[in-house]
Amino acid sequence: MKQKGFTLIELLVVVAIIGILAAVGVVAYNGYTASAKVNSVKTMRSNVIKYVNAEMMKCSLGETKAFSNHLNCSNIRVSNQVSQSVTRALRSDYRNPYKPTEEAIFNGNIYNCNDSSYLGRIYIYDDGTTQYIRYCPKLNEPMVEHLGKIE
Repeated sequence: MKQKGFTLIELLVVVAIIGILAAVGVVAYNGYTASAKVNSVKTMRSNVIKYVNAEMMKCSLGETKAFSNHLNCSNIRVSNQVSQSVTRALRSDYRNPYKPTEEAIFNGNIYNCNDSSYLGRIYIYDDGTTQYIRYCPKLNEPMVEHLGKIE
């Protein structure tokens, strides 16, 4: 009587093939998640820029308050008032994709992205005449943007 079944070699070959496929999948998955985090930070930055521009336009059009009532438009040219108002208005709206328990919007300035503690953070600062945004989408790639003159 002939028995049907798989030999030990056949089973080992199948296990080896599954292991190779799993290893390739894990590497690809890590690449996808890293790319998604970078793109998430860039999207947040873009949204913050649009928000700041829209809120600044309110002051230009004669409104007395902007940034969810955190800024009196009469104080718009006072150093650091705009960036503090943006931070207060958006603080709870955005999360850091690298550290989901941490907020993503900060008032202040950073000088480099060599420290992993800055990953995923967006820093907004102004000197009373010009607004800037700096963020760290990934290590060793600081990005500085001039948002524009405060008018």
